[in-house]
Amino acid sequence: LFFVTNLLALLWCVGKLNLLFSSPADMKNIKAEPGQDVTLRCEDLHIGKIALLLWSKDDPQEMNLIVIRDGRSLPAAQHESFRDRVFLNNSQMKDGDLSVVLKNVTVDDTGTYECRVRYENDPQRNRNLISTINLSVIPPGEQ
Repeated sequence: LFFVTNLLALLWCVGKLNLLFSSPADMKNIKAEPGQDVTLRCEDLHIGKIALLLWSKDDPQEMNLIVIRDGRSLPAAQHESFRDRVFLNNSQMKDGDLSVVLKNVTVDDTGTYECRVRYENDPQRNRNLISTINLSVIPPGEQ
């Protein structure tokens, strides 16, 4: 019993250290002009199978750019302002590329975007933050 207790304590400490040294998604800043296409980068090299990919924008409520569950896009979950303007950079999400292309950006697209995933065998069904991007769409001459 003493050995098991010590082993559990050690595993708990290792888990806490992992949390201390693993960095949260770094904020990336992108500037664009109206009409440009912008790639919002997200790369996940985790070996687990992705059950859910969610790209969203906070403004001030969450708006979904794209939702993919079990490899299928869910257009009904997409906010209308992003319809026909958001596409996966790599439709097969190969090599962990979860990036999206936002076409024909407007000033209204300015804001903070998040890429989150949920892994297939995650019992807690967490939506893990992979990438955070701050997009600024600025008309020419106002930079």
